[in-house]
Amino acid sequence: MAIDPHTLGFVGVAAIVVITPGPDMALVTTHALSSGPRDARAAAIGVNAGLLVHAAAAAIGLSALLVASSVAFTAVKLAGAAFLIYLGVRMLWDLGRRDEDRPEMASRMTSTKLAASPSGRASGRTS
Repeated sequence: MAIDPHTLGFVGVAAIVVITPGPDMALVTTHALSSGPRDARAAAIGVNAGLLVHAAAAAIGLSALLVASSVAFTAVKLAGAAFLIYLGVRMLWDLGRRDEDRPEMASRMTSTKLAASPSGRASGRTS
């Protein structure tokens, strides 16, 4: 069974795109440095899942459809923009909630230290 030259070319280009460092690598590295290996693995899985969906869509001809139809292309652009806005608002919302939780977390840590100290005083303090 012979392999179609177009398929072979597509697989070759897709492999080069996947292994070339770029924004995807920066995203995974950022997660690794800020949150650790678990979040970096999750980011890498997400990036590769996105690449798989994009490659599959291109393979079935969705890219050709978007090139041929300006209405479909505009719809995909607007859906992508709406999703990015949603992600940004959600991130800001979570950031605001995290800031509200910080004083509570600090008071919990202090009460835990007081409970753990035999004299009932905070660790490291002398009277």
